[in-house]
Amino acid sequence: MGVTAFAAPEARGDHDDDRRGHDRVWHDRGQYDFDAHDFGAHGFGAHGRNAVASFLSGKGGSADRCVAAYYCSAITSIAAFAKSVTTLRVGLIAAVLATTGPAAATALTPWSGGPRVEFTLENMAGGRAQLSEFRHRIVLLHFFATWCEPCRAEMASLQNLFERHAGRPLAIVAVNVAEVKPRVERFLAANPVSFPVLLDSDRTVARAWRVAALPTTIILDAQSVPVLIAEGDVDWGHPDIDAKIKELLAKELLAKSDP
Repeated sequence: MGVTAFAAPEARGDHDDDRRGHDRVWHDRGQYDFDAHDFGAHGFGAHGRNAVASFLSGKGGSADRCVAAYYCSAITSIAAFAKSVTTLRVGLIAAVLATTGPAAATALTPWSGGPRVEFTLENMAGGRAQLSEFRHRIVLLHFFATWCEPCRAEMASLQNLFERHAGRPLAIVAVNVAEVKPRVERFLAANPVSFPVLLDSDRTVARAWRVAALPTTIILDAQSVPVLIAEGDVDWGHPDIDAKIKELLAKELLAKSDP
């Protein structure tokens, strides 16, 4: 299991032809605005340093792994521009980026990010979709990007989950974060899914839901209240995960059967 740091495309060195204009706008607008919000200016905050220390000690979980990689991606990008990174930081970056040990399996944990944030986004057909449309169903709100390696594999797992629970009050809503539509279309042509995919082109929704890593999945109950979150890719076929989904579905079906 793993997570991909939610870094700006230029920090990843991603310069596909259909993204250059979008990446440049992102950079000009403030490439590290997300870092500054969560980790201090340019990602050099205490949160990032603590996550790196925890990750290198072997005590950190998938969230620490994600923050550590995000922190170091910012450092490497700044080093490329300023050419002034210290020896300590170079060693730190190398240690984090060279670590190849398996990450701990991503678990569903209780949501603590506040109330639901309503949104309306463009769908792949060019129409508009609202979160409120999925009320009275268990909703898996899945944030992803096509460049995120764990996201690619998880799409197939989510599709299998969707098919297993066909006919039950379960909705999967995938939200692509900050990519141009043609890129997402190519991704879906190679990785087709039956559930809706929405476009959060300017990261407004990801920010509102406090998404700090990709993939991230937030589970809402049938009253559209966020109850669980997973930061990292999830094996949606794992017995423990499937049991949790079935438990939520059973509660909804029981509530519907009450007079």
